[in-house]
Amino acid sequence: MSKVFASQATSNGLGRLLTILCISSFALSVALIGVDSAYGIAYAFSMLAGLALVPQLRFVDDVSRAVRLYFAATILFGAFLVANVLIFDGEMRQLDNPSRLILGAINGFFLLSLFGGNREYLYRFLIASALFNAIAAIAVACFQGVSFLSLELGDRVGGNTNPIPFSEVLAVSAGLVALAIVGRAGQTPALWRATALAALLSLTILALILAGSRGTFLAAAPLALLIALASKRRPSAGQIAVAAAFVIVVVFALVPIALPRMAILIGDLGTLLSGEGPEALSPSNQVRLELWINALDLAFRQPLFGYGLGSFPGVFADPSLGIPADSVLRKFNHLHNQYLDLFLETGIAGLALFCVVIGIAARVGLRALDRPESRIIGLSLLWVISAYVLFGLSTTVLAHASTSHQLGVYAGILLWCAGDSNNRGWLLSTLLNAGWTRPPSEADRIKQAGFDAGGTRP
Repeated sequence: MSKVFASQATSNGLGRLLTILCISSFALSVALIGVDSAYGIAYAFSMLAGLALVPQLRFVDDVSRAVRLYFAATILFGAFLVANVLIFDGEMRQLDNPSRLILGAINGFFLLSLFGGNREYLYRFLIASALFNAIAAIAVACFQGVSFLSLELGDRVGGNTNPIPFSEVLAVSAGLVALAIVGRAGQTPALWRATALAALLSLTILALILAGSRGTFLAAAPLALLIALASKRRPSAGQIAVAAAFVIVVVFALVPIALPRMAILIGDLGTLLSGEGPEALSPSNQVRLELWINALDLAFRQPLFGYGLGSFPGVFADPSLGIPADSVLRKFNHLHNQYLDLFLETGIAGLALFCVVIGIAARVGLRALDRPESRIIGLSLLWVISAYVLFGLSTTVLAHASTSHQLGVYAGILLWCAGDSNNRGWLLSTLLNAGWTRPPSEADRIKQAGFDAGGTRP
């Protein structure tokens, strides 16, 4: 860390002390997300220390167009939600979780300035914080969920929140670290990398099983793809064998403990594949289905701006739905679907603005793949975005402080780490190089001729 603090813009003793307090408390807040409610205290302390540093800090002035667009989109989304709350006479506390998207982008800007504009230091700082979060969450899951004396499962684990956001926070942190192991290993021996990756993924899977959240496993497919893209060279057969043996040993050791929970997790999948109707689903999924059907019925009646942020479950009192006052459907505070929740409460307008925010972040990740120095950062940003896009299919991410906070902080920091490029993104370049490009205009040919002759690109 000495190299990090040597790069700071602060030079006096008080400034360095505040820098250490700001960075360390921010790292602690990330490590405790979903694990302990003290993460909020650590985050607030970090913000206060950062405010005290503002007068003597040299802020970075290299703000890319993509980051400016992300800032603008998050602010516009936040302003829309404020107007929505005011118009529909909602509660201002409903703005707390969505505001973390804006705060995360500000955190990224401030931390990059604190690290002297060094994006590599900032990326390493984020990965170290995510590693501590994954370790803490795995430890809490094992402590809460397993009786090691009797080798029996306890109740579903959830840290300081409930099992769904807890498992999502763990999965995203572990995925970030896994990508860093594969893509930024440096001179670390391949065998050690393979063993570390196998250990991390095995223990993460155990913790997710203990949490019992099926929707979290939706993110397994994009993570596997991104890890494959992050790998710089193909592992040898011996390395694959050692890693596979490690996983097999861990899995067989855990089967007696995990099997009962896995049966619950995959039970509905077997039900659907067998051709049985929705009534044969587990109670939790039956409730989700009823929530979604009734919410869609209401949403299409008032589709443009919805019923107001926080209007659910009150809108389920509509007599036309025929939902009894004591129904379980009216006991939830969100719809277990991020997109349907926004559609119902903020209409197409709010849902579209949220999708713009997510789309801009994803675009920055794709563009970063073009540059070798930022490729792993782009993959990491794509992992955070794709994971939460999929999580949103079965839960409301912005309804939980832990998930909205992690999404805002991780995406905000990685956006600043990625920087920007004047080149087209990797995916767009691939499409254009495949023959989708338009014929060059006369102006394009003149500009290119000047550049080829040794001039500067216009």
